[in-house]
Amino acid sequence: KTNNKKGAGNMGVSCLKIVGAIRYRIYFGTTAEYDETWVSTVGSSRQILEELDRGVPYFFIMVAIGPNGEGEWMEPIRRSVPNA
Repeated sequence: KTNNKKGAGNMGVSCLKIVGAIRYRIYFGTTAEYDETWVSTVGSSRQILEELDRGVPYFFIMVAIGPNGEGEWMEPIRRSVPNA
């Protein structure tokens, strides 16, 4: 899930906890498909991304990380980052 009510330039990204997951990685970027311009961050199943470009649509993918590495990737979710 995404939540664009976290303030200007911020986006909340979360998922249900997955059994066996140690951490979660969020990949995000402004292109519709994953490429070398996307960046990532690792944290819990609920994260807030801050200081994103305001008013810009981003694409987000959250992936569980377990003992054997990353799980399956889902289709990116497109959301615009709030201006205010």
